Amino acid sequence: MAQNGSTQNSGTQSVDRYFQGIAISATSNTLHVVENWQTSTWSNYIPYHCGSYASYQQAVVSIIDISNPSGKIRLHTKFNTYGNLTDQFKHTYVYDDATKKGTYLGIFARQEWYGSNCSGGSFIQNQLEAWDITDGDHPQRVGALPFGDPNETVGGSIFDPGRKVALAVTSHRIDPLYALSFADVSHLKILSQVDGLSGSMSVFRFINNKFAIGVGIDQSDSCNGVQANSSRWHTGLSVSILDVQDLNAIRLVQRGCLDVENAEWVSSQITQNLDQAHKMVGMYSDDTISLISVPVSYYSQQQESNWWWYRYQSAVGMMSWDLSAYDPSKKPDQQTVLKTRATVLHPDGAVRRTILFSHQEQTGNRRMMLNLSDTSLSMFDIQNADHPVLQSTTEVAPDVEAIFKFGDYLVEHVRAEGYGYGYDTASEFRIKPASAASINDIAPIARFSVGQVQRVMKWKNALLIFRSIPQGNTPYNYSSNSQLVAFDLSDPTHPALKSLTTLPWTGYPYFRYWCGGAGYWGGWWWGGSNDWTSFDGGLVATQIAYNYQSQAAVGQLAFINLADLSAPVLKTHAYNAQQQFTALVTDESDSGAFFLSYRNLIDTIPVGNNTTFSRFKYYAQRWTRSGDDIKADAATNVPGQLVRSWKSGDRTFLVTQDSAYRWQLEQPTYGYWQGDPRLHLLGRTNDSTAALQDSYLFGDRQLSSLVGEADRIYVTSTKDYLYYATPEAQAAAAKEDRTDALTVFDTSAATLARPYDSTLGISGVQGMGTQPGRLFLNISGGGVLVVDTTDASKPFGRTFLRTLGWGSYLEFSGSTLYAAAGNFGVFQKSLEDTALAP
Repeated sequence: MAQNGSTQNSGTQSVDRYFQGIAISATSNTLHVVENWQTSTWSNYIPYHCGSYASYQQAVVSIIDISNPSGKIRLHTKFNTYGNLTDQFKHTYVYDDATKKGTYLGIFARQEWYGSNCSGGSFIQNQLEAWDITDGDHPQRVGALPFGDPNETVGGSIFDPGRKVALAVTSHRIDPLYALSFADVSHLKILSQVDGLSGSMSVFRFINNKFAIGVGIDQSDSCNGVQANSSRWHTGLSVSILDVQDLNAIRLVQRGCLDVENAEWVSSQITQNLDQAHKMVGMYSDDTISLISVPVSYYSQQQESNWWWYRYQSAVGMMSWDLSAYDPSKKPDQQTVLKTRATVLHPDGAVRRTILFSHQEQTGNRRMMLNLSDTSLSMFDIQNADHPVLQSTTEVAPDVEAIFKFGDYLVEHVRAEGYGYGYDTASEFRIKPASAASINDIAPIARFSVGQVQRVMKWKNALLIFRSIPQGNTPYNYSSNSQLVAFDLSDPTHPALKSLTTLPWTGYPYFRYWCGGAGYWGGWWWGGSNDWTSFDGGLVATQIAYNYQSQAAVGQLAFINLADLSAPVLKTHAYNAQQQFTALVTDESDSGAFFLSYRNLIDTIPVGNNTTFSRFKYYAQRWTRSGDDIKADAATNVPGQLVRSWKSGDRTFLVTQDSAYRWQLEQPTYGYWQGDPRLHLLGRTNDSTAALQDSYLFGDRQLSSLVGEADRIYVTSTKDYLYYATPEAQAAAAKEDRTDALTVFDTSAATLARPYDSTLGISGVQGMGTQPGRLFLNISGGGVLVVDTTDASKPFGRTFLRTLGWGSYLEFSGSTLYAAAGNFGVFQKSLEDTALAP
C-alpha cells in the first residue's frame, strides 16, 4: 500500500494525497482489497487571487487470487477508479462459466469539491461499476451505472450473484432502495426502486431469495422520541421486510420500529460501522418462529448518595416475522408480517455480537440468545420470545485501568464502558487479596463505585480519587472546580469514605507511570512538567489563579494537607511576579520535604540571524511542613531545572537538566539552533548553596525518560530527527543505529560516571521505575522489560512481561509483578523468572 504523500511546487501549487481507509471482502477464490484515498489540488495564479482547488476521491482496487490449494496467493490485477468503497458488502466477484469471464462489481461513492475565482461547489454520485478482470494485466471497465438523486450518499447494500442483482440504499433524509441488475455487465441498469423510506438501511439479508430484511435509521416521527403514555423510547431504528420476488417491481412489505424501556441517549453502531453491522444482528428460524434481534446502545442514569453516573449498556430488541401473513394487496402500514417481541438488557457495554441458536437439552431444544460486549457475556433463554429469561452473565474483559497495593491486598480501578472518558460513567474499585494465583480469577472481597473519576493515586494508606463535579444531572456539563475523594484503606477489607473536598480548579495529578507506590511524571524535555508531587504532609500542586479585577494570571503553589483524612485543608502560596514554574520534585533525602524548581528571566540577547536568546537563572527551593501549612527555605541557584534529589551517605545530591545550543547548518541556505540536553550533578553544601560536581552532554540525542534509585540514574534517549537535513545527510543517517539508547550513571564517586551507555536495538523505550537491582522499562506496544542492574556495567534483560495493552501501572507483592493493561486485564509474573539470558 502506498504511503501518504505531498508534493509542492514553488508555493504556487500543491497536490496532497491522504489515505482514508480500507475495505476487504472475499469469495472462495478471490480476496478484494480496496484502498480509499483523498486527493486535493490547489494552485494560485494571477489575476485570480483565490486560485483554484479540487478535492476528489480515488479507490485503488487489488484482486488477490487465493484459489491455489497449496496456499500460494498472488496479485491477479490492480486498477484505480473514482470514488470510495466503504465496506465489504459493496463489492464482489462473479465468474461466468459460459463466457469464461471474471467480473469485479463494486459500488463506489464519489464525492468531490471544486472551486475557482473565489467560488466553488460540490458533486456527489453513487455508481455501480463492472470491471472485466479476466486478463489481470489489462483490467477494463465494461459497465458503469450512476444511481441516486443529487446529494444522496450510498448506505447499506447486498449482492445476489445468483440472480445477478444488487440491492443498495442511498439516502438524504428519504432513502430510495434500488435493484441494480448486472445480468449484462456491459449494460448495467436499474430494474426498480422503492421510494419514500424514512432514513437509511445499513444491513441487508436475504430470506429465501424472495424477500430481504433490512435494519437501519428511521427518521420518521413514529420511530423517534417517547411513546405516548409509556416509558418506552423509540430508538430511531427500524426493521424492514422487502418483497424482491419480482426484481422489476420490488416493494416494501412492512417497516417496524425498535423500542426500548427507560433508555436515554440512544445510539447504535449498526449505523456507524457497516463492515461489522451484520455481526451485531441476530437471525433465527425454526418450525414455529422467525426472529431478528438488533442491539441498541443507551445510557441509563444510576444514582448514589454522593454522585451519579450513566451506565452504558445495550437493549437487544427482538422482532418476529411471518411471511404467511403477507397480503400483497395491502399497503405496508396495513401488514401484520412483523411483530415486536421482548427486549433483553445486556448488563454492561455496547453489544458487538449477538448469536441466536437452539440449545439441545434432554427435555427438548431451547431457543437461546448470546450477547457479547467489549467487557461481558450474557445468556438468555428466549424460548418464549415475549418473556426472555436471563440465564447467566460473565465478565470477560473488564477495563482495569490501574492497580494499587495496600498491605496484602490489591485495589483494581475498573472503568465502565462509555464514550466520555470518565466524565459520565462509573469507576469501580475492587479489593482482592494479593496472591501468586491469577488475580483475574480472584473474586473481590470488597468493592465500591465513584462517578466522574478523572485520576486516582495512592498516598500512604489512602486512595485519593479526583473527579469532575457535574452541574445537574446532564452529561458534559461540569463545574470549573474538581473534587478530591479520600478513602481510608488502612483495613483494605473495609474501605471507608473519609471526606469529599471541593478544589477550586479543574486540574488533576498527572503521572506517566505508576511503579510500586510512586507516580513517575517523566522528564520535562518532551514538553510537559511534573506540576504536582506528594510528601508526608500531603499533596502539592502548581496552579494558575486568574484575578478578574487586575485581569492577570497569578501562579500559586497549592498544598492539600492530608494529616486528617476526614478534613483535608487547602493552603495556597502565590509566586513572585518574576518566577516561572518549571517543576515540583520529591526530596528523596527527606520524606517531609519537596523542591519547587523555577526560573527568573535575566535578559534577552541577540545572537545574529534575526534570532534572540532569553537568559534565565534557575532555582531549586526546598519546602517543608510548618504547622498545618508549608514554608519555603532559601532558594539555591542551579544550572537548569531540578530533576532529582537524593541522599548518599552523609551527602545530599541534586541533578539538574538544561540544553546547550549550537548553530546547525543543514541546507546550504538554512540552519537552526540545535539544543543538546545536559545533566549536571551538584552536591548541596548547605540549605542555600550547592557545588557543581560534574556535567554530561547528550550530543545529537533527545531524552525520553529519566528514573533513579540511590546512586544510580537511568536515562533513555533517542537520536535527533533530521527535519532539515540534506538528502545526503539523511541517507548517511539511515545507515546508523538510530534505536533508543540506555545510559546508566553511577554517582557514588560524586561524578556522572557512565558504566553503561549503549543503543538497545529497539525503539519506543521508556523508564517506568526502579527497585534495588532492577530497572523496569516499558516497551511500546509490547510490555514490561525487567532489567537486572546488579552490575551497572552489564545490565541485562532478566524477564519480560508481555501486556498486550498499555501497561502503565505496576505493583508488587513479594516477588510477583502486576501490570494493569486495560481490557486485557491484569498481567502478572514472578520477578524470580530468568526467562531471558544475560
